[in-house]
Amino acid sequence: MKVLSGMALLALMSVPAAAQSVSQQQLATCAGIQNALQRLVCYDKLAQGEGVDVAAAVSTNNNSSSNTNGPAQAQPQPSYEEEFGKEHRDYAKNRPDRLNVDISSYKQDPYGKWTITLSNGQVWKQSETSSNFSFDEGASYFIERGVLNSFFLGRTDLNTRLRVRRID
Repeated sequence: MKVLSGMALLALMSVPAAAQSVSQQQLATCAGIQNALQRLVCYDKLAQGEGVDVAAAVSTNNNSSSNTNGPAQAQPQPSYEEEFGKEHRDYAKNRPDRLNVDISSYKQDPYGKWTITLSNGQVWKQSETSSNFSFDEGASYFIERGVLNSFFLGRTDLNTRLRVRRID
């Protein structure tokens, strides 16, 4: 009985060894493919036990990379003033951290929060209630970026800021 079970165990262990093994060169060939879909197809073929032709994979990779390097279509970009405060909606890098603004009007709601309209048409609203911020007709103002998509309205001549959010 022990001999029979030993032979059965030996037979079961030899089945995976007889299966086709994937070489490191085939894995490297699949990893070198730039197109994600073609790379996935290559890995699927390896998983199913089919061999991957190295020359065909390299030529497919060269064809896909030559097609993707075509001329890029230029999209008109809105100015940073138009998009200032909307970055959380459409993230883009290299945005300014501070924007000098001119205030055209400001009013206080019944809850004591300020609504500020800028000369470029943007509308910002105070998001904190505890502030001793004061407006002056001759002062110059700025909006600067804080952490976690927060923004502050400040005056250049005072060391006080008002936390605001863009509402338009």
